[in-house]
Amino acid sequence: MIGNKNFQEKGYSKEASLMMLNHGFNTMNLHRIYCGTMQNNEPMKRLSLALGMKQEGIFRDEVYKNGKYHDTIRFSILKEEFNADIALN
Repeated sequence: MIGNKNFQEKGYSKEASLMMLNHGFNTMNLHRIYCGTMQNNEPMKRLSLALGMKQEGIFRDEVYKNGKYHDTIRFSILKEEFNADIALN
């Protein structure tokens, strides 16, 4: 499924990500979970924000790909933010 265009924009990534966040926070008792993506990866940026994550920063020229450097973006969410958002929905 990962990378297959037929399965994109159907909500599967959000559902799976919510399950992983729930496991991380409420089973493993993690305090903070973060992810990063290339700055031009709009679907991942939208997903991160839809999950309630906050953009923490931009890492300039962090990844070298196809002969040039690219910026990445870091997002994170705290346990209390995740659980508060779940309670509202």
